Amino acid sequence: MTLAGKILKLGVALALALTAGSSAALAKKKKCKDGETTEVASYKLVKGEHLDYQIPKPLNGKGGDPKRGLKWMTHRRQGNCIACHEVKKILALAKPNDLNSLKKYGFHGKIGPSLDGVASRYTEGELRLLVVDPKKAFPDTIMPAFHKAQGFTRVHKDCVGHVILSADRVEDVVAYLKTLK
Repeated sequence: MTLAGKILKLGVALALALTAGSSAALAKKKKCKDGETTEVASYKLVKGEHLDYQIPKPLNGKGGDPKRGLKWMTHRRQGNCIACHEVKKILALAKPNDLNSLKKYGFHGKIGPSLDGVASRYTEGELRLLVVDPKKAFPDTIMPAFHKAQGFTRVHKDCVGHVILSADRVEDVVAYLKTLK
């Protein structure tokens, strides 16, 4: 075998070893790594205007930011609201010739109802309830509770006891939903 052939063979072996090592490292990486917390805010349910219940006060005591709310609504591991709901305002952000833009804003599900006009249908407190624990309003929904840490099935062992969205992130999503009139 020539010297060039030996170098090539060694390079391939090294690349395979590095790939195997990084795969093992990836396999050991924790699933809940995007800021999920075990902290669940306390809140009070009161009678709603359009739903049986609502959570009238912000979970964090101060409210949220709609710009950050958009981030959580489109974040593939956190809120990911657009996986099930169509939102024309978000869809309009997808640029046809920009793959990253399309990945982030362009693919919406049709499992849940459209969120267009949701702020006209529900109060702020009802929107908060629907994000925190939608089963309180719609017991048969498949939508997950985004600010609840117990009562789930088939949770990855790294994520047991964690909420999907912190109180601050819930408030950000609610702030964005309030823009959908």
